[in-house]
Amino acid sequence: MERKRSASKGWPETATKLKRTQDTTGKETDKRTAIVAKVLGIPLSLIPEETSTILQKGHDYLGNFGILKGTQESTADEWETEIGAIIIASVSKKEHVQKPLDITAQLQGPDQKGTNVNFTQEERRAVVSNLLCRINDDNHVHVQQAALAIYALVKYAAGEFDPETLKSISDSIDGAQRRFQLDSFLQVVDVQIMGIIESLVPIPDSAKGFEYPPFQKGLPFFPDHAYQVTIKLAKRQVSEKYAKNLLKLVHTVDATCRSINDKANTDHPPENGMMVDYADFNVGFQPTVWKHICKATGKAVFQPVDEAIELLKPDKNFALQSSRLAYSEGDMWFYLKAEERQYCQTMLEVIEDSHAPWFAHFDKPIKVTEAYKKNEGKVFGGMFLDGIGSAVDAMSLWREVIVSGIPSESGHSCEGATFAFTQFFKFDHEALDDLSQPSKEQMVGRDVYGEILPRLQERSHVKRARVISKKDGTNFEILRQALPYVPKSGVSGPQEKGLFFVGFGKSVARFFDILRNLYGRAEAAFMKDSMLTHVMGKFGCFFYCPSAAELDLQPLSHNELYPPIPFWMEFKSANPLLFYNHIQYLYTMTTNQYAGRDPPTKRVLYLMSTIFARWHSAWYHKFDVPRLPHMSTFLSKKEAHIMEQPIQIRKGYSYKKMLGEVLTSNSAPPGHTAYGTSENFDTYRLDPKELIVGVTERLSFGSGKEVMPYLKEEEMSLSWSLGLTEAGNMGHIVPDHEVVLTKGVSGILNCLKAKRRESGLTSDQITFLQAAEYAYEGVQLYLLRFARLALKTDHKLDPNSTLASDRKNLQDVAQRMLKLAEYDGEEDLTFHDAVQMIFSMHCCLHLIGQAVSVGRLDQLLIGYYQRDIEKKRITPERAQEIIDCFFMKFDEHVLLNRYNIPYGHATYGSTAVTGRGGPFPTGDSLNQWIQQVTVGGYTRDGAEGYNDITLMCLKACRRLPLNAPCVSLRLTTNPPPLVVEEAAKAILSGGAHPILYNDDKMVEGLHEVLCSSYDKLNLPRPPNLLEYARDYSCDGCYEPMFTGASEFKFAYINLLKAVMYALNAGGDYQAAGPLHLAGDASSWRTPLAKDIRTFDQFQDIFVAHLQLLVENLFGTILTAYGNPWKICPSPMLSCLLANCLESATDLTNGGSRFHIMAPMYVGFANAVNSLYNVKKMVFDDVNNVATLETLTMALINNWGHSMSEPFFDTTGQGLIQTDISKQKFLELREYALQLPKFGTDTANDELNELAVWLAKEMDTVTHSVLYKGHLAEVYKELRAKFSTKKDHPFVFQVMTGSGSFESYVSLGTSSGATPDGRLSGQPIASDCSPQPFPQDKPVPHIPPEKQLDIIDTLKPYSSLSKFIPNGCEVDIRIPESFPQESLEEFILAFAKSETGSNLVTVTCADNWTYEQSYNRFQQFDLVRNRMGGWTNFFVAMFAEHQKQHQRRPLYRPHNE
Repeated sequence: MERKRSASKGWPETATKLKRTQDTTGKETDKRTAIVAKVLGIPLSLIPEETSTILQKGHDYLGNFGILKGTQESTADEWETEIGAIIIASVSKKEHVQKPLDITAQLQGPDQKGTNVNFTQEERRAVVSNLLCRINDDNHVHVQQAALAIYALVKYAAGEFDPETLKSISDSIDGAQRRFQLDSFLQVVDVQIMGIIESLVPIPDSAKGFEYPPFQKGLPFFPDHAYQVTIKLAKRQVSEKYAKNLLKLVHTVDATCRSINDKANTDHPPENGMMVDYADFNVGFQPTVWKHICKATGKAVFQPVDEAIELLKPDKNFALQSSRLAYSEGDMWFYLKAEERQYCQTMLEVIEDSHAPWFAHFDKPIKVTEAYKKNEGKVFGGMFLDGIGSAVDAMSLWREVIVSGIPSESGHSCEGATFAFTQFFKFDHEALDDLSQPSKEQMVGRDVYGEILPRLQERSHVKRARVISKKDGTNFEILRQALPYVPKSGVSGPQEKGLFFVGFGKSVARFFDILRNLYGRAEAAFMKDSMLTHVMGKFGCFFYCPSAAELDLQPLSHNELYPPIPFWMEFKSANPLLFYNHIQYLYTMTTNQYAGRDPPTKRVLYLMSTIFARWHSAWYHKFDVPRLPHMSTFLSKKEAHIMEQPIQIRKGYSYKKMLGEVLTSNSAPPGHTAYGTSENFDTYRLDPKELIVGVTERLSFGSGKEVMPYLKEEEMSLSWSLGLTEAGNMGHIVPDHEVVLTKGVSGILNCLKAKRRESGLTSDQITFLQAAEYAYEGVQLYLLRFARLALKTDHKLDPNSTLASDRKNLQDVAQRMLKLAEYDGEEDLTFHDAVQMIFSMHCCLHLIGQAVSVGRLDQLLIGYYQRDIEKKRITPERAQEIIDCFFMKFDEHVLLNRYNIPYGHATYGSTAVTGRGGPFPTGDSLNQWIQQVTVGGYTRDGAEGYNDITLMCLKACRRLPLNAPCVSLRLTTNPPPLVVEEAAKAILSGGAHPILYNDDKMVEGLHEVLCSSYDKLNLPRPPNLLEYARDYSCDGCYEPMFTGASEFKFAYINLLKAVMYALNAGGDYQAAGPLHLAGDASSWRTPLAKDIRTFDQFQDIFVAHLQLLVENLFGTILTAYGNPWKICPSPMLSCLLANCLESATDLTNGGSRFHIMAPMYVGFANAVNSLYNVKKMVFDDVNNVATLETLTMALINNWGHSMSEPFFDTTGQGLIQTDISKQKFLELREYALQLPKFGTDTANDELNELAVWLAKEMDTVTHSVLYKGHLAEVYKELRAKFSTKKDHPFVFQVMTGSGSFESYVSLGTSSGATPDGRLSGQPIASDCSPQPFPQDKPVPHIPPEKQLDIIDTLKPYSSLSKFIPNGCEVDIRIPESFPQESLEEFILAFAKSETGSNLVTVTCADNWTYEQSYNRFQQFDLVRNRMGGWTNFFVAMFAEHQKQHQRRPLYRPHNE
């Protein structure tokens, strides 16, 4: 039976065991309930007793809605007739269905008693599956009602629905406008009726495509007790009779095992009709023995067996050659597993039966080794649990443990087989006892709670036990099942004698690779693994464990699998859509337990498992990339002339070399580097199961980037003076992928060549066109290289161990990449082609250092999808699988272990978002690749743009635990209910996306920006401005871009600096002290604090400093404009922006259609709160507590936390006065912290009015400084220089923004203490979000009644949006228990402009979850959080970021 969890240590006494649905009782029930069970196939044991009354009420209630026509006197036959008619009607192909009962007679048969409803289980599943597929049919309202009726009846049978609930469900149908969503209700179904739901709603075929390889059923069973039974045969070359007797033994043990389980479940009736397995086993054979058995019985012998025989020869067998391992000559092996020792003993007695026919063939005696879970299975005196990092989920078993194979001519296959390595290890406890607990933890690589140590020593066991695959950068994994060994005589105290180790792996060669990494060379005495110096192998063997099919045994079914060890399942969210770790995710998805009822396909889960493995490799190894050598080192003699070309042409050629050669190569001559391999850039690989191929860059934004140098030495001084390098231009905009979809790479090349033949071109235009031509030749080569890789991979695959579908897929990939390389816009692209083209282009841009977003994916793809559906070239399920594969490809290089960060790749001239580069706070931006997908919203012509691809993207958000791409959902006033529902479920899944845009507010603001940019210059407005505004997309964080039409310049304006300057006469008091006295003079010299008499005067001074900050920023942008063209142009990206190709002008040279310039005003909430506190603490006639001079002095001295000279005596006789002042400052801070805060104290009108005033002033300053004074003259000169046509004047679109993005920590470090109560150096609030609790204070416990109303609290932000058109982002957090319907209510209210700004993001996480994630890195590796501009994994964040998010306010449902 299941064990209870230990309260003291949090570990269950044993893992939960496999459960099988089975009707185990014969209890009597009333006829009505029996009929429901009969019709729907519900096991009677799962229907609660005394449900007749509830069932009748449900019948009557359904009748009121015209779904059933029964009365209280309905007979049993009528019940059967009506329910059967509903099911039959639901799958009727007749278009004129009016009511289910209208067609009862013609479908029932002549006896009129519903005999046709006695479906078989297979027929019933087909009926309901077909029904569910047709619920979307808007023409069949009663089909929807039929689905509702069936579902409601089952819920009534379970006693879970009351009439009000049923009515709300029925109302939700709302005619034919809304599909009834089973998913949302199935999320909360209790395990007691899971059997009902399983029979009612089968997993769709597209998702259910998962069937486990036929491995032995007991393989994943990790027991409490185990016997290893090693048998030596009298001879290995067996006769047919001999072989059959050995196989008969296997079947006898299997029968005994089943008998044990049946009896145990009879003696201890299982709860809820779910069988519990108390015993199981595995069997293996020495590979040579198995080969002889196969020959004797006519079975096929597969290549993995022959390979193992070769490797186990004495001259190649690593175990034989190592002095620290033992290799015993066992021929047959049983691994007997059970919950209780007696069951192992029973199975052993069957094997040892001297009268059985097989016994005569044994070379006696049989070697039996016993082990059990002493100390809950922990070794070294109950300290460490083995197997935590084991391949325990179905996908890892399939990918890393199970031998692949295709059927032989006889129809047999070895798929499902595996290899076992057994070893009894004896411990040197005397030496181990001399080690301290920390020393033992470092030696093992985990703490005593099982969590990995993020900074592993080179010789720690968990590090040495991992071997990185050179093919794809993942770890070689095995299934480890090790138990403490205690001899029958016992061992006193907590210590065990040794370890009873069993490992299952894909091949003997894999075990040898791992053993070499642990032990070093076989002949060496020095152990690479420090733990193994205290461990000695005493005996063990290698065995081939045939598949269940090879042994004619029953394998696991598609929904059976033993749960992972408790480490991974110890903590689970109450929210069934949210997973804390990757093992929970894979186990749930592959055992049909997913609350969403629509798990990804087998292919997607397999690839997701591979991605998880790649992420987790970084716990054990630090991955870095080498610096790329200068381009000249890659040029042949024929190419040498390139170095004499202009810088811009060299730039284009560097793209060609990177994409077509350097990063798409996994081999190199001796002494050279293969840059594309997993050990380096990891950019050139593919998996045979991938539907979308290509690899983005390894280095995230925080780590910097590597591009190919091309500048000459004499050009370096110019680049330095301009603040630029070859990596300077970073992208950070949205390309128009429609260009490459409609023209193709070949078509773009043709356009460039044709343009270059035109007369009258300037030298800059000719240079640009040549550079772009080289760049797109590089893209073409990139596509061809992946076509070649697919063919090469297919050629290398072993036809005897590769699935035919994998080989077919590789051939399809090759053909697709060849097609795309040649595509010039003439040929018809499929949906799959289009998705691949977008991703290939995305890869190329990112690999050359141009980090860009995808754009409006649903608008880009819908035409291709609809055409393929019409031509029956694709199904919705296949399209969803392609979208899922597309999403996964963005997130392959996540770095969870922040201690293994690659750094040293950021340069002084990178991230030139103002036209100049500079130092960037890289630690804020780990796992950020600037990858966004925008869906929904208005189309260019004003129609609503939601479509099937919109829903597919939202579904990918929910089902795939990624952090990229981040999905941005544009919401119109009345979004479709399905979109709202899927968005809510995606947010509840914990990915902090989709982020939500209010399209009406955003489009209006962007259109105003476009119009005013021309109006202020008295220029005529170009046509189609509203269309561009409607067609916006989100860039890498959240800023709206005009899709494929705009460049983007931005930088931060720190509002807190303006507050500080206003308080301190223009001085930055963070630098105040002995060196800078009152502070560093950084702005205008304005009145001293003592001379400021009113709050209005203080506001005016604040605005003056704010204006200077903006002028300085705009001056930097204007004076640097055009400089990137001289050093780091963007010829490839430019061709995907409107006007660049037409005008033959690079975007860095003014070529794009629009030119966005956005000051990002950061620290908004802190600034509002600071201004409010100044007003209340100083200028309020009633409640003032200090003079402005005193408040300023408190801030200079960090609210008393850093009393400094020359303001106070910190060393002499003035210490008493210093302490008095310090206490005063501390008290002032407490007062400041208690005052109302913007975004949380929503009822404070004065505070809200101040927020609107600040937003308005920000927008006023933004739009005034560019049009007056010296900046107006500079702007005029730029317009004259960069206007490419008379009808296309050069105009900046200036828009106010508020994005701190992920920089809320780094921006805080440069800001002194502020009047809101914030200490010097503490983080600021992200974007326009409410101010978090201070980090020097304890994390607050926020009971539900103290949480903020999600709708009411955000209403004040509605007044801010029009002043912050570049995104007034508000980042909020909801608890994991937040009801889905309440979240849908909020999304609708936001879409209708009833609450919120123009942009909101929602993170779903509890404080408890954050607290556990601090040190439980792997148990909470999927917890994610919105960082302000993107989503990151919580365990990957540095502590300052973690503390910030833990202190953000929590929001509760509206009116609760």
